[in-house]
Amino acid sequence: MRLTASGEAQAAIRIPPIAKEPKTMSKIESNPAPDAASDNNDFEQSLSQLESLVDRLESGQLGLDESLKLYEQGMGLAQHCQGMLEQAQQKVDVLKSQHQPPEAFNADDEFV
Repeated sequence: MRLTASGEAQAAIRIPPIAKEPKTMSKIESNPAPDAASDNNDFEQSLSQLESLVDRLESGQLGLDESLKLYEQGMGLAQHCQGMLEQAQQKVDVLKSQHQPPEAFNADDEFV
């Protein structure tokens, strides 16, 4: 138990993050190279599910067991979305590095 700023007692519940589920060979073989459209749909769907879980948790209408179950699902979805965002950022970085505009020619530059 801990006290809040208003002096009320509040139970502190610490829930460890959920480890990512390892990919099995059957999952890899069944979906070898998803295209950008399916990645976007998967991200949007996962984000929508996460928002729905958050709404349900914030409603305050759930019991402890159901809240913990939804929290666990939400952490998995959040990690999935974060991984997809990191992959997208890496792709953007690669594209930016491949398509750098040439430096402007300056007549005062020395050639070696």
